[in-house]
Amino acid sequence: VVVNGGYAVAISGTIGGPSAKPDLYFASLSGAGALVGSVVHVTTGLYAEDTPALASSGNGFGLVWKDTRDGDPHIYFVELDGAGKAKGAEKRISGGTVNAEYPSIVWTGSGYAAAWRQTVGVTDSNQVVKVDPTGNIVAGPVAANPKTGTSHKLEGPALTWNGQLLGVAFPWVNPIDGITFVELDETLTQRSTFATFVPDAVGAGGRYPSLVSDADGYTLAWSGSPTYEIFATHITCK
Repeated sequence: VVVNGGYAVAISGTIGGPSAKPDLYFASLSGAGALVGSVVHVTTGLYAEDTPALASSGNGFGLVWKDTRDGDPHIYFVELDGAGKAKGAEKRISGGTVNAEYPSIVWTGSGYAAAWRQTVGVTDSNQVVKVDPTGNIVAGPVAANPKTGTSHKLEGPALTWNGQLLGVAFPWVNPIDGITFVELDETLTQRSTFATFVPDAVGAGGRYPSLVSDADGYTLAWSGSPTYEIFATHITCK
């Protein structure tokens, strides 16, 4: 994330050889990408902690990741101070007996919105919650995806906040191989219809979306497979 003229990054990595479980680390970088200060070791759990996502509140950060301490993969949250050090307890924000993966997070002005893909049986859904700055859930979770039957395949969501509404984009692999977008309000109520973008290139599909808000809507970019080209579009919502 961009912060104070530079960047802050969260990394999953191992120390101690191939049998070690990955922990999470935080680093500050200059605008030129040089390390500022020391790398902070954020988590030291006995189980795998990976696929972190980071958002800045202006004074600190919210960090989410996939964690296997409970057996099934779940999504955990921790608040970090401006130096990347944990300020409170790690809190699980996904529920149930599910496989929860591919988290994302964004600051919404008074707290964070987080989203992830979860799988129950053969059905995927993208879950969205709002949490306060310490990770207590204040709204949700809600499923931010079309109801298409008992078997469909999604991948991890991207989030952005435009000051009033939350934009959510996610790969909808089956039955439609493309990127689907929807807007939610601050209570996580759906405020737009689902729009799916399918590239013209045959077999391009859609993976790994990136979403930002701008003055008159959103800009969405993604990777198309199997050709792995980059596609982009502008979305205007009324």
